[in-house]
Amino acid sequence: MIKELVVKNRSVRRYDNSVKLDRELLSELVDIGRLCASAGNLQRIRFATVCEEENVRAVRELLGFAAYLKDWNGPCESENPAAYVVLLSEADDANLYVDIGIASEAMLLFAVERGYNGCMFRSFDKDRLSELLGVDSLVPRLVISLGKASERVELAETAGDDIKYYRRHDDVHVVPKRPLSEVLVIEK
Repeated sequence: MIKELVVKNRSVRRYDNSVKLDRELLSELVDIGRLCASAGNLQRIRFATVCEEENVRAVRELLGFAAYLKDWNGPCESENPAAYVVLLSEADDANLYVDIGIASEAMLLFAVERGYNGCMFRSFDKDRLSELLGVDSLVPRLVISLGKASERVELAETAGDDIKYYRRHDDVHVVPKRPLSEVLVIEK
């Protein structure tokens, strides 16, 4: 079952804007994130949820979208996500980003299990997001968009070193993955 969830957990950037997420589901997502492993059990991640429509639009304007898709500036208004979860912290070190990775993947797997999708963003205007959230001592480290996908994402094996995702002529978002034979380099 976990492999099925991992395969379904693709970075979705276009959503069905008519499907909303309630605060209870967002609280459950944060609860999953807080229960995850943490280096030294320091539990330094803090969370902010954004689901009010005007705030969702404001966060969307602060994000950088799909660097490999040069001719696309992000979703149109009707494809915006239903909500965001922002992961914040005071400290900034390598262990923090391991914790953020663990927590965010667990939250996204939970969302997929519930029929939703998401996308992690590290490309955003930190200062303006801090201002929007009203935080001073906490720094936004990762933004997760959430909602019901309105696009199809498929995996494909890479051909050589070309790992750049792309959109096919039928508007399917394709994500190349290196074959197992290329990444499993040691078997003793």
